[in-house]
Amino acid sequence: MMIGVLPIGAGPDGERDLVSFFWSLPTTQMDGFFGDGFAAWKAQVGTVWPEVSPLVAQFDAPERFSRGIYRDVRVGRWSQGAFVMIGDAAHGTSPQLGQGANLGLIDAVELAEHVDAPRRLRAYQARRRRQTGPYQLMSRALTPLFQSHGAFGPWIRRWLFAPFSQAPVLRRIAAHVLVGAFRFGRTPPALRP
Repeated sequence: MMIGVLPIGAGPDGERDLVSFFWSLPTTQMDGFFGDGFAAWKAQVGTVWPEVSPLVAQFDAPERFSRGIYRDVRVGRWSQGAFVMIGDAAHGTSPQLGQGANLGLIDAVELAEHVDAPRRLRAYQARRRRQTGPYQLMSRALTPLFQSHGAFGPWIRRWLFAPFSQAPVLRRIAAHVLVGAFRFGRTPPALRP
């Protein structure tokens, strides 16, 4: 089960402290969710994460949710002539990792250093793949694991991920990954603190 609450700030009509609520499930289960099990779903979410019960209480029907379906993105060259792809267009990842915006912003900063010649654009893509490649790999490997309902996936999540997430060294590594800072190779000067 994957539930998320993401602070999004103010709304178009001036509402403040808004959040987006995410509920992730395999596409094969979407029709069932949008069917007759909505009250049971609300009760289940309240049991798993009681703190979001007030948020979930405002949803009166499954139609309040938008279906978001994604697939892995694999692109060859990121540039052709004056056209350069960045962000999810070049190297999409699962939205469950929350790295699309991070990696897209880093793309823009690094691209600014390489726009003076086509040869340098190829170097830009090679350098960026040293960072985006591991994120795409993690996305492809972990998303099915997070959504697994068999015996193996839940066991891995419960007995490996949960305890390892509490180990000090691994927590530091996980934080480095989750802020979009993990990469093979050196960090460009423009991105150093």
